[in-house]
Amino acid sequence: MNKTAIGLYLFSVFTAACSQVLLRHSAKMTHASGFREYWNGWVIGAYFLLLCCTLMTIWALRSVPLNTAGILESTMALYILLFDRFLFRERITRMKMFGNLLIVCGIFVYFSNF
Repeated sequence: MNKTAIGLYLFSVFTAACSQVLLRHSAKMTHASGFREYWNGWVIGAYFLLLCCTLMTIWALRSVPLNTAGILESTMALYILLFDRFLFRERITRMKMFGNLLIVCGIFVYFSNF
């Protein structure tokens, strides 16, 4: 496996998580009209990031096997957990912690076979 492609894929997943943060931030704002709710800088920026994420993912999938890509994609839940805690000041519940611990264990189990 190409380590550069794996790194790019992980960066693509992180970028998608950042895009979700931008969309969530925009959703919490009050907008002057229904049009401005979907046509503002936060939403446009988020969709631009998703486009970049898609292009990075397509390029990375030339070298990363699909079964590995699915495992790497699961890291988005970790990013979202961290963003929720540090950006939105949400409490991390035991169930969220347990679920993310299972994700990390699954990633280690998968990559320990290589």
